[in-house]
Amino acid sequence: MRSDGVSLEHEVRIYGSLCDPNAPRWGGRSGTLAIYYASTTPLSRRSGRSAVAAAAYRTGCRLVDARTGLEHDYSRKRGVESSALILPDGESIDRELLWSAAERAEARKDARTAREWVLALPSELGASERIELAHAFALELARRYGVAVDVAIHAPHRHGDDRNFHAHLLCTTRRVERDPALGIVLGAKVAIELGDKDRKKVGIAGRSADDIEQLRASWAELANGALERAGRSERIDHRSLEAQGIDREPTIHLGPVATQMERRGRESDRGRILREIHRDNRERERLAAHMARLQAELEARERAAQEQAERERAELEAREAAERAAKERAAQAELEAREYAGLCTQ
Repeated sequence: MRSDGVSLEHEVRIYGSLCDPNAPRWGGRSGTLAIYYASTTPLSRRSGRSAVAAAAYRTGCRLVDARTGLEHDYSRKRGVESSALILPDGESIDRELLWSAAERAEARKDARTAREWVLALPSELGASERIELAHAFALELARRYGVAVDVAIHAPHRHGDDRNFHAHLLCTTRRVERDPALGIVLGAKVAIELGDKDRKKVGIAGRSADDIEQLRASWAELANGALERAGRSERIDHRSLEAQGIDREPTIHLGPVATQMERRGRESDRGRILREIHRDNRERERLAAHMARLQAELEARERAAQEQAERERAELEAREAAERAAKERAAQAELEAREYAGLCTQ
């Protein structure tokens, strides 16, 4: 019993309800927090995006779009640690030639010209290990789908978390083949870019969503292998946090607009929500740790009470056994005395 009259058992129930993932949460939210990041999105002309511009920005270089004649110069961009183009044959190709060809291959105004993967790289790895890991995943994408993959590894932003090493992988949406005259030719759309009905028409099993989930699992396997080789105990898990049994709320991705606002000292709606989630998760972790301590204390008390009861029972049994033995000895002595008295009277 606490000094305020609340029993330990009642306090455990109170904190247990606060830590229950199905219980009401602060701000009406509930859920878990991710410890793994690997996302993919297509680049579409519908949203005004260009594969050439995206490649120039991600890799921090100057590229000219042969289709439009527009120059995209990001050669002064800071934070790009390395960049490399990876093809299925393991060789490379001119970046400007590749992405101009990717733009020319599409005629539709809403065409997808590239697909981007953004990967959180383990900060526990060294620079060369992070590069090797990102290139391994890029090569898997290239060989699985026959695409070209443009890999750019970015350092953490100088005003952000210094552990936020990440990689941008820009993939073509069509198979790439080398051509002696043209250098590179883009062929048919690859499976991950097809809708479920189109996949079925051409005899490709499964859904594109299944492909993405398999690749997320593959990334986790590659990253964990790299961590193990580096002698680190940390691991990542591609499964949802609910499936992992982790009781934290998922964070959200700020996106480019909110990120720029936050860097300029202006609060964004998404930034505010993200800060709330982090605060909620810290509070949830504090409550969970407190509940664990309470639960451990309760279990310790229960064990002590059980051990005390067992000791008292053993002592009682010992006393009863001693009393029985004393009575038996007294009875035996009385019997022997009677027998002796009988012998004396004969």
